[in-house]
Amino acid sequence: MRATLNGLHHICPNCGDAFRGYAAAVFCSRSCAHSFGKMQRRGSYPSIATLPVDERNKLAHLISLARRANQIIYTYE
Repeated sequence: MRATLNGLHHICPNCGDAFRGYAAAVFCSRSCAHSFGKMQRRGSYPSIATLPVDERNKLAHLISLARRANQIIYTYE
């Protein structure tokens, strides 16, 4: 609970939402971690968990923007 109030600022690479958490946190929820993990296994995205938090947030923001753009492009008919 403390991490969600006083933790570091993070950006989820799956959905792009901002959240607070421990330094090791990468995703805002388990569902985001699970769906992103499926894409990593297919080789779509690299692991960003080992990067420093500020670099991880920059990449997470770009990844979430790219994912959203792909969703719009490939589901828009």
